[in-house]
Amino acid sequence: MEKEVQERFERIERNLERVSERLGGMTEHMGQITTAHLELEAAQKNTHKALDRLSEQVKENTENIANLTILVDRLVAKDLGWQ
Repeated sequence: MEKEVQERFERIERNLERVSERLGGMTEHMGQITTAHLELEAAQKNTHKALDRLSEQVKENTENIANLTILVDRLVAKDLGWQ
């Protein structure tokens, strides 16, 4: 009976060691996942900032084109004697 108990105890110890090793691997993966998640959040913030800057630049360019169009129209009208 004592031998059976000892064998069972040894099996339990081996199982605990395997579980511990797996948990160690999982902890490492969790760290990698956390790091990747933080990097993704930073990339998303940078993307939003870049899109905001791009949107502002498009708005400025649109205004500049509108102003240039008005100036060209005035010059053409002046050249044609319409003003």
